[in-house]
Amino acid sequence: RISVELRKYRKDIYLLYSSFKGGADGKIVNVDKRQNMLARKKVWITAGALLVALGIGLYASNRFFHPKRNEQSIQQGKQQDISGNAAKQSATQPPKPAFSDAWRIVGTARFGTTSYVVIADEAGRLRYESPSMFVQMGPQTIGEIDGAKVTRYSGAVIHPVHIEGKK
Repeated sequence: RISVELRKYRKDIYLLYSSFKGGADGKIVNVDKRQNMLARKKVWITAGALLVALGIGLYASNRFFHPKRNEQSIQQGKQQDISGNAAKQSATQPPKPAFSDAWRIVGTARFGTTSYVVIADEAGRLRYESPSMFVQMGPQTIGEIDGAKVTRYSGAVIHPVHIEGKK
């Protein structure tokens, strides 16, 4: 089916609908354009609206991905290029902190209702820090202590202390 619509016959062409009276001797007569989808105004209006929407969408996406620079920003860009590298160096962000060579996370401690992250240095000295200075918990825990990033894998390896006793 192409469509389901109720239509009324026009009286002036109603007689043509009996074109097959008498069997095979009847002639096929093209009565009107109702069987042709392309003859409907509704189809052409919908197609036109879709083409307009497609054109607007292409224009908007092109403008989004290729914005026009106005003349003021171009002139300001030229002035910044002339000023040299001094302005560029002052505008750069400070370098991100490196990983700590001294401290590493060795675990967590809880005293009553207060929690701490325990960090240690190569000599085995322990330091208790607030968990608010760290992001995440578990093997991926990372924090910033003394201007350096501290993780479970940063810092020097803690050497076990050997205590000699009686044998």
